[in-house]
Amino acid sequence: MFGAIAQGWPTDPEARKLLREFAINDHWVVRHAAVRAIGPGWSGDPETRTFLWKFAVSDEEEIVRRVAVGALARGWPEDSGTLALLRERATADAHEAVRADGPILTTATRPRMPSGR
Repeated sequence: MFGAIAQGWPTDPEARKLLREFAINDHWVVRHAAVRAIGPGWSGDPETRTFLWKFAVSDEEEIVRRVAVGALARGWPEDSGTLALLRERATADAHEAVRADGPILTTATRPRMPSGR
């Protein structure tokens, strides 16, 4: 449902506002779904990056942190702050699944060589 909102109304500020409200819900399942929809829906947007960053670092549920870290890696792969966050999460997160994702996502954010080289 949240993905449909993000895909159906990507330029509507009310859609983004609604998803952000769900992202701060008490239930981790709701937060997870909302954060998962926000990442690709507004990748590249600095305000969205800051919003996701908070979840990547401080959400109490590892699954929400994981989806936020992944969204940052995919939405801001060229950002040096993203790479630093991925490295930090790979070593400092309290949950082993988040730590395990760090090296994979760090590799995914490395600049690619142009083809033919």
